[in-house]
Amino acid sequence: MTSNDDFSDVVPGTLTSNKHSPKPRRGDFRGVLVSAPRRVVLRPGAVIPICGFYLVPAAALVGDHAPPGGIRLIVESATSGLAVTSRLVPPDPIEPEPGGDAPGPAELGDLLRGGYFNPDLIDHVSLPWRPGRYAVRAELAGYTSNVVRIELALEPEPNR
Repeated sequence: MTSNDDFSDVVPGTLTSNKHSPKPRRGDFRGVLVSAPRRVVLRPGAVIPICGFYLVPAAALVGDHAPPGGIRLIVESATSGLAVTSRLVPPDPIEPEPGGDAPGPAELGDLLRGGYFNPDLIDHVSLPWRPGRYAVRAELAGYTSNVVRIELALEPEPNR
């Protein structure tokens, strides 16, 4: 599937860590990180895996501060400049106590909420996927991730 890194063991759609999941370099990290293969060959059944991690204040995920629709992926074609966004499943909700109201930002204090996400861009982003270079980033609760660059290439013709 890829030539520079082998992401073939990533299970698209899972919410768990894997060997390609980005890892924060600092203990006080808050935000979103993504990783992806540098090159993907377009062929039937191709997958463009994105591996992500987020750690944000829980208060940023509730009430008026809650991001509409959760994690947002932004994909931009370097060739056309076309940018497309897609929303992933929101982070795990902060559940109220049985019979209680959902906690507000003040009750959550310094609590952090974190997790992993592993979407397949082909399934989540409506783009006419063609050979070229694409820049991908994620946003959640006012945090913007690093940008990963992916080259999509055609499968070589078999020698005849």
